[in-house]
Amino acid sequence: MEIGVVWRSLLAWSVVSYGLGYDVTDLKYVAQQLLEYPRFRIFWAALLYRPLITIFAVIGIAVLLDRWARPHGDSRAGMMILGFLVAYVGVGMFQSAHVHFRYVAHADVFFMPLAALGMIFIGDRLLGIAGSPSASRTGPSGWSLAEIALVVALVVVILNPARAMLSVNRDYVANGRVEALMRLGRYPDFKSPSDYIQANRRPGDQILVLEPREYYNYLGPIDGWIQSSGFESQTVMWEGRPHDRYIGTPVLQTISEVQSSIRSNGGRTWIPFNSRILLTSRHWVDDEIAEFLETNLNRRQMTAGDQTTVVLLFSDD
Repeated sequence: MEIGVVWRSLLAWSVVSYGLGYDVTDLKYVAQQLLEYPRFRIFWAALLYRPLITIFAVIGIAVLLDRWARPHGDSRAGMMILGFLVAYVGVGMFQSAHVHFRYVAHADVFFMPLAALGMIFIGDRLLGIAGSPSASRTGPSGWSLAEIALVVALVVVILNPARAMLSVNRDYVANGRVEALMRLGRYPDFKSPSDYIQANRRPGDQILVLEPREYYNYLGPIDGWIQSSGFESQTVMWEGRPHDRYIGTPVLQTISEVQSSIRSNGGRTWIPFNSRILLTSRHWVDDEIAEFLETNLNRRQMTAGDQTTVVLLFSDD
């Protein structure tokens, strides 16, 4: 009923606005902003970023509301609901893309238990329909088959010891059936290029990279971040030029800046990068930068363990 009131109010507002002389395109823009609201606020992001698990979380919320609303309601259910609302309303007050939802760890503290509660509730009801004597419990004692199945699923999917062992023992290019089953595909090698550069660099050499924080972990301060489109939100202005927001690496935003940095540097210039961006991931790098890297592949000094990351060396020697 409440939803109907909201929609009728929006419809009435649109009709009145049109009658007052607002252009149809203006109304379309406002409606579009309302419909795209989840894209800009993390508050609604769960439905977009985790659509399947959100279904269970919504059911879990309904179960908690039912327990809280009873004459002698469960205060723990009320605290869970309030904690969930505080976390999500808090993060929803800050404008951000919904993909950043995966970084909201403090909201997951409430979101994941709600999803687990929804899974248990559905499992109990399904077992009840099937006539299982362990289903549809209301008391706190004992475990239902649904709860056992949930724990087993969490261990297999999240805590699987075989997956942990494979993660630390696999090769960079492991593509076997077991790795695919455990969702462990190939991954980039930052260590080998860093070790190679560290062993061969000279005083005055500079290092320009496309992934500054990853190489920072091995090489320390990086001289320049060749920044491609889509990463502007991760920069901050300092002393009149953009820098990486987290480690302070100066940003090179255009191919002319990259070439100027190479020419003006007194020593040599190292550029490690994953050559896959020239093929399957071309959208992550600007065309001019991609063409520059592709043209200079003949300067390759080594190929990393992932078989796609290469190290280029620009030198006048």
